[in-house]
Amino acid sequence: MIKKILRLNVTNQCNLSCGTCPIKANIYNNSFMKFNVFQNILCEHRNIPLEVVLEGGEPFLHPQIFLFLEYLKTVPNFKKVIISTNGYVEEYFDTLLDTINRLNICVQLNVAITSALIDKDPSHMEMCKKIFDEAQSKKFQVTFDVTYTSEEDKASLTSIIKE
Repeated sequence: MIKKILRLNVTNQCNLSCGTCPIKANIYNNSFMKFNVFQNILCEHRNIPLEVVLEGGEPFLHPQIFLFLEYLKTVPNFKKVIISTNGYVEEYFDTLLDTINRLNICVQLNVAITSALIDKDPSHMEMCKKIFDEAQSKKFQVTFDVTYTSEEDKASLTSIIKE
């Protein structure tokens, strides 16, 4: 069966300003996809099994992100939502877990790990580990997108991740 992966850039706002960001997202940007636009896009794709990727910027900064998740539950043929995040989700994490449990939807978090993120804030790995631990309880799926720029960087990230 054919499935469609629908990638939606829901905001250009981000709580970081990474030099490698392809859309130059940062905290000063304030463009957010409107809910009715989100609904219309999904209605256009309702006849095909659908995985939705919410990305941006940082999707959890979108003021209606949880409304988007609730709406997905109503979409025929919706299979899974993948949220690409930088992992700085602590203030949203409990609400995310509650939403996943209440709606019983399939959620996958793609969490970025880079040495630049860890250098800026060593607690980033603690949040990543918390996300990983919660995922082990089968509330949601998690993947980590580990990006490195050199073999030394790879070795350093590998040792940090293994701790």
